[in-house]
Amino acid sequence: MNVNEVISNLAISKMGGKIGSRDPVHPNDHVNKGQSSNDVIPTAIHIAAAISIKDNLVPSMKILKKSLQKKSDEFWNIVKTGRTHLQDATPIRLGQEFKGYYGQIENSVKNMVEETVKSFGSPDVLINNAGINVFNEPLKMSKEEWKRAFSVDLDGVWFGCQCVLPYMVEKKKGAIVNLASVHAIQIIPNCFPYPVAKHGVIGLTKALAVDYADKGIKINAISPGYTETPILDRFFSTKPDPIAARKEASERQPIKRMGTTTEIANTILFMSSDECNFMIGANIVVDGGITLKMHDNTNTGAG
Repeated sequence: MNVNEVISNLAISKMGGKIGSRDPVHPNDHVNKGQSSNDVIPTAIHIAAAISIKDNLVPSMKILKKSLQKKSDEFWNIVKTGRTHLQDATPIRLGQEFKGYYGQIENSVKNMVEETVKSFGSPDVLINNAGINVFNEPLKMSKEEWKRAFSVDLDGVWFGCQCVLPYMVEKKKGAIVNLASVHAIQIIPNCFPYPVAKHGVIGLTKALAVDYADKGIKINAISPGYTETPILDRFFSTKPDPIAARKEASERQPIKRMGTTTEIANTILFMSSDECNFMIGANIVVDGGITLKMHDNTNTGAG
């Protein structure tokens, strides 16, 4: 289960639906054949907009850390959209399909926001979780791969902000959390141009944060590390020995394990709440310490 699904399940539970059923339509019903709603092709817009969140969303950090699931009753309405390789996912109780790729992405987000506002009112929180993996060697990368990476990983984030910000400016309050990556902190060879786009997300976050801080809007980014998702599962499945590859990757983490989507979602929840109104333009790294570690060294010369 990825971050989108965690937030979607909260919405479905709150609205009286059955998780995994079509009453209301589950945004990730089509993600049941190894596909991840965070590994997308056409619209590639993953936005979870929490509408009319209570002023005191998080009574305390102690309660916050327990579980995102336990905070589901703090949400009035949540809208989740996405698209898989198979077909469009449908926003909860909106029935609006979003089409587009490259140049159509902007209109797709605009339509989504307009339908959300029409049905639920002005948004208080925007979570931009658009992202696909496009990895290659720089000189072997095609022009199409470059366009695909940036249309999703950076353009999609900007279009989400661009469409939601006017409503937040009008009410003089709002929170935006953009999903970046540890690829924007440290570079892994042959992953071009993914880290370029994720660096762009952090730059976009900082620039918008400064411009809208005095308008009551806090804009921040989060950079997750290795997280247990279907994308990660498919990556390990390409290795000759998937079990050994997963174990090796876990051992490289200072915490000796991968992160969970709930751990990422808990951080996003905090960043969306009134508990962090003084945090502006920050990039919170949630990676189990992997970006702090240079390399293994069994012979330090000490002693």
